Amino acid sequence: MMKERMKVSLPPEVKKYIQSYMKEHHLSFTGDAISRICQEHEEAQKRKDESIKKIVKDVTQNIEDLF
Repeated sequence: MMKERMKVSLPPEVKKYIQSYMKEHHLSFTGDAISRICQEHEEAQKRKDESIKKIVKDVTQNIEDLF
């Protein structure tokens, strides 16, 4: 994976969150922590979307079964 250097400004609470995440997951680099946080967020969003699709499918099936 190609990496790109960036200079970012973060609010203090975000910086604290990233530092806590790094400590908890034994990470040495801020970029690695931010990458993992983003990846986890993306995976959680996919699971949420799949869950919603399943609920819609189940509800649709139940409605069709009633008719």
